[in-house]
Amino acid sequence: MTKDEWYKQLFERLENSRFRSRFHLKQKDIDYIHENANNAEFILESTYIRLRNMGVVLCRICDEKSYLKNSCINGMRLAQESILMQFGYTVSQEEGLSASRRQKILAVMIDNKVLSKSEIISYLDFFISQRHYQSKFELAISKWEMDREFVRGYRAGEYTQFGVNAIYRRR
Repeated sequence: MTKDEWYKQLFERLENSRFRSRFHLKQKDIDYIHENANNAEFILESTYIRLRNMGVVLCRICDEKSYLKNSCINGMRLAQESILMQFGYTVSQEEGLSASRRQKILAVMIDNKVLSKSEIISYLDFFISQRHYQSKFELAISKWEMDREFVRGYRAGEYTQFGVNAIYRRR
């Protein structure tokens, strides 16, 4: 069975499941989703865990509580967590991401233009500067510094990529 067939079968079973048939959103939730969920996908926690166990989930992730919560300070909307964390990047010992997994996340973010190299370096510099006086963050700081060096060197010396729709020759 191919992956596509497996997913098709999974979604067919889910669509016909007893649980799904009893699950209904309230109208206010539906209205909120239509107003605020441009290009967003909503999945169950169990589905997310299964996907995460299959590999690194390389997209922006946020839980329902964070998604629905509007955090404003002095009229400014602030993120509950950095965009790096929303894409799965963390140096937390609890999560236990290896250096190669953390750096894969950063590389994918750069390649897909989620953040530029300089923006990622700025985030990492900010994390380092916020924690450099606290000895309990020594391991985290060393990981941030290692990842910062990875980002600095990532695709260094490569040419800038440009998209071309077509090339025409004159005769």
